[in-house]
Amino acid sequence: MKFIINDIEKLVLPIIIYIVVYFIITKALKIMLRTKDKNYKKRETIYRFIKNILKILVLILIILTILAFLGFDVGGFVAGLGLAGAVMGLAFQDFIKDIITGITIITEDYFSIGDVIEVDDFKGTVLNITLRTTKIKKWDGSVLIINNKLITKVINSSIYNSVAVVDVLIDIEENIQRVTDILEKTLDKFDKKYDKSIIEKPKILGINKIDPTYKSIRIICETKPEEQYNIERLLRKDITDVFFKEKINIPYERVSIKDGR
Repeated sequence: MKFIINDIEKLVLPIIIYIVVYFIITKALKIMLRTKDKNYKKRETIYRFIKNILKILVLILIILTILAFLGFDVGGFVAGLGLAGAVMGLAFQDFIKDIITGITIITEDYFSIGDVIEVDDFKGTVLNITLRTTKIKKWDGSVLIINNKLITKVINSSIYNSVAVVDVLIDIEENIQRVTDILEKTLDKFDKKYDKSIIEKPKILGINKIDPTYKSIRIICETKPEEQYNIERLLRKDITDVFFKEKINIPYERVSIKDGR
């Protein structure tokens, strides 16, 4: 009975040590790399990537420990990996390419978890980057899981600030100075209301188009990455509300009737 307990200890104790060391290292990495700052997304990406590597290493060590406990020549097995490496390299070359590309994505900072990217006409938010794949979630909830080696071209919309552009149409007969003054007051309030999403106060560029029935005033606003669409919607809403309140006419289709028809 004592020998059986000793044998079980030889198997279980190393496995427990591997698991404990894994949790200690990942906990330390979590504290070091998950600091809330402007590089948080990159730190989170590195943390998850290293965590995946450590999981695989611990799994390999546990398997080798079990094989050794069962009487297999682990030393000979490890030594034989050198010869088998070439064969395995050919068999798993796609897997190796995925790993190399995944490492390149992170070290070259192509994108990080939380970034909005576009790969092969699929645009969404990066959910995770593993040794083999990258997971991207589209705005409608659909998820793309793509092998890292297949990511040859990527558009990252989260690196630099974005710009919201809104063209405001007013009736051709409206006084442009009056409308501009009202818009300036509206944009002042808008800046204070949504300061967490915008970088600078919205600016009126001026009239960018004149039509027989309307004038178009262009407004731009520098926003945080990927916030431009939401800011455009909010700008249109606030401006529409103000125009209704101030009785500023917007263009509408006019129908000319001639000869009673």
